[in-house]
Amino acid sequence: MKRQGKKKQVSYLTFDTKIDTIQKKYGVDLDVDPDKRLGEFLRERGYPSLAKMLQEA
Repeated sequence: MKRQGKKKQVSYLTFDTKIDTIQKKYGVDLDVDPDKRLGEFLRERGYPSLAKMLQEA
């Protein structure tokens, strides 16, 4: 069976990723300092992962 459609571009985000990058990539406004790191933000807000945070945003 042949797959049709666009190839998905894989990007890797780490806990060192800046919030600004997340906001631009996913089009969300997290109302937090854009220079804050993802890991710190997730810990402070009690999210186990970026995926869970995006579901609730």
